[in-house]
Amino acid sequence: VRPVYASWLISPDSHYRDVLKWMNATYGAPKNYFWSIAGAAYYNAEKASNTATPQQIVEVMKQNSIENRKFHTQLKAIADSYGLVYTQYEVGPDNGGGKVENVANRIRANRLPEMRDLVLFDCQNWFASGGGLYMYFASPSGFSRYGCWGLSEDIRQLNTPKWQAIYTLTGTTPPK
Repeated sequence: VRPVYASWLISPDSHYRDVLKWMNATYGAPKNYFWSIAGAAYYNAEKASNTATPQQIVEVMKQNSIENRKFHTQLKAIADSYGLVYTQYEVGPDNGGGKVENVANRIRANRLPEMRDLVLFDCQNWFASGGGLYMYFASPSGFSRYGCWGLSEDIRQLNTPKWQAIYTLTGTTPPK
């Protein structure tokens, strides 16, 4: 068992540094209690315009992945300062968090071949920056305005762009 302290990526000080400082002062070294700290670094389409094409939405997600690096750098430094591993407990594309505008194109973006490249881009940057486990949120589920979280919309669809990225990352091939 490897205990993980997980919270939001966007608040390194209040959600990680302050908590670990308190824990250290109150109970002792956090590494005696946790193996890692982890965040949920979804790369989202929140900044996409209401008329963005699916391709533009993927590009906005890529830019968000790049913007997330500043948080990764801060959190990695916090983890290192306490002798912990920095991991991600949940990661993947986010299509806009419930927005009702341009829903069809936000969903289409998750079906594009470019989505494979985006998942690979994010993961490769994660490991290049010294990150630990990269736990992709994979649960197949229907895509909607609330999210396109899974690797596919149907558990029988095993060759979607997101699945293709996972196959590349794991060195496996889709079942026949």
